Amino acid sequence: MVQLLDGTRILADDLTDQHGRFRLQAPAGQFVVRATNVGAYRSTASHPVRLAPGTTTTVSLQLDTGIR
Repeated sequence: MVQLLDGTRILADDLTDQHGRFRLQAPAGQFVVRATNVGAYRSTASHPVRLAPGTTTTVSLQLDTGIR
């Protein structure tokens, strides 16, 4: 699960595809993108983003799946 946060408020969320890609739409501003592994091994990664009007931003997050 990937979420776009404005403080504690969730503005958008999406599930990743089989390649881990996702797409969120949001207004311009400063936010945090947070990804959570919803499997048996819970882990979370987040990254601050600044979105400019009419642009696309790429965010890469790495989560620990617990698979060894």
